[in-house]
Amino acid sequence: MTTSRKRRVKHIGTAFFGAAVVACAVATGGRIGLAISMAIATVIGLQCLVALRRTESVIAEIRDQQSWYGPDVRASIWLGQLLGDEALRLPFGGMAIESDAAAHLVSVVLATKPSVVVELGSGVSTVAIALALRRVGSGKLWSFDHEAGYARKTADRLLREGLTDWVDLTCAPLKCLTLDGVTYPWYDPQKFGTVGRIDLLVVDGPPGWIHPDARYPALSVLKEKLGTAAVIVLDDACRPQERRIAAKWLRDLPGYEQVDLSCRKGTVLLRPRGA
Repeated sequence: MTTSRKRRVKHIGTAFFGAAVVACAVATGGRIGLAISMAIATVIGLQCLVALRRTESVIAEIRDQQSWYGPDVRASIWLGQLLGDEALRLPFGGMAIESDAAAHLVSVVLATKPSVVVELGSGVSTVAIALALRRVGSGKLWSFDHEAGYARKTADRLLREGLTDWVDLTCAPLKCLTLDGVTYPWYDPQKFGTVGRIDLLVVDGPPGWIHPDARYPALSVLKEKLGTAAVIVLDDACRPQERRIAAKWLRDLPGYEQVDLSCRKGTVLLRPRGA
């Protein structure tokens, strides 16, 4: 509780105490009555203070929840406007992409109308991108996941949503990939052989707990497949390692600029300057 709130609670409690003393004294009369009234007023005053402090605590908690969940509500409204009610059924958050990042991602798909989207790490984002492609009416998503079980869950959701025609989902086990003398766990590069010219690259895997720079090889492996105006989206950019990766990629992409999207977990957009 802030100092100003404490002072306000104290003043209100004092006022209640004084009013209670006067009321009880009038009702009982005499010295004995005054003593009794003082005791009663003390109890009432303490109860008022406790109630006021509880109220202040509840208000503070509500404000904290509003500051935390407010962006989710706004993002859900935005997604609903972009994709309709279908987007509102998606279970965002947790290990999955946040709703605010998904809203930005969907808006990029709708604005750029990519022919080929490559996604590293499948899940709720896969469904959101597929919904956006269906809304556009063209394009194909190539999604890669190293966990077979998770890929199956994504495939099941795509089937339920009637989106299988828009996605090519591949389970790509992680292999050791060495770049400039450093070994990274990354998707089997051979799995990307049939992918065409990439217009949008979404990097949300491998997970950071496997290796702090596990997502770094994405550009090295797929750079030759990037279109001239390709856009790259890197999620979880609130983490220092993702910030480092974005900075390294930017140095390897002349003419590109970095845009930090306002997302809870941090999302970075790399695009041709002025696009």
